[in-house]
Amino acid sequence: VCELFVAPFDVVLTSSDGKENTVLQPDLCVVCDPEKLKDGKRCNGAPDWVVEIVSPSNAEKELRKKMEIYQEAQVSEYWVIRPEEKELDIYLLREGRYVPQLPLFAGDIVAPEKFPQLQIDLTTIF
Repeated sequence: VCELFVAPFDVVLTSSDGKENTVLQPDLCVVCDPEKLKDGKRCNGAPDWVVEIVSPSNAEKELRKKMEIYQEAQVSEYWVIRPEEKELDIYLLREGRYVPQLPLFAGDIVAPEKFPQLQIDLTTIF
C-alpha cells in the first residue's frame, strides 16, 4: 500500500557513500515501502514519486540541486510543476540517471509511471 504525503514532511536521504544525510521536504511524495515509514514522522530513504511545485521562492539552482539529490537517492520519478508556465516536467530514472520526458501542458493527460491508473488532466492543475 502506497501513501501520499504533503509538505511539510521530511524525506531523509543518505549520500551514496553513506556518510551524510540530507533532509528535504518535497511538496508531494508517494512512499510504497512501509519500512521507510517506521517512525511515522518521516520517510527514511527514497520515495517512489516526488513532486515539486515551482514558486517564486524556488530558484532554478535550488531545483537542480534537489534533482541531483533525488537522482543520487534513486527516486524513480520526479515531477516539476511550473504553474506560471503551465508546464509539467517529468524525469524518469533510467540506469541510475534521470531522463527528461517531453514537457506537458494544460489539456494533456498524464499518469505517473508506477501508477498508470492515476490519470491526471493537467487542466485541473493549471
